[in-house]
Amino acid sequence: MRILGLIGSYRKLGNTEVLVKEALMEAKRLGADVDVLRLTDLKIEPCKGCMACVFKQEECRIQDDWGHLRDMLEK
Repeated sequence: MRILGLIGSYRKLGNTEVLVKEALMEAKRLGADVDVLRLTDLKIEPCKGCMACVFKQEECRIQDDWGHLRDMLEK
């Protein structure tokens, strides 16, 4: 089993991060493959509406961290 912990809080080492990491440590102890991402550390730009991904089936033209996040979610 794979588990991805997503932390959306701006407070580093705040309650959210502590609880997510605690849950992931227990899941890992039970045999899960775990990863964690702090969403506030990622640079994700809003869609520009160019529609290249829709009409041309191209990858998104925006160069940001969305590709990395998408890859982690697809695992």
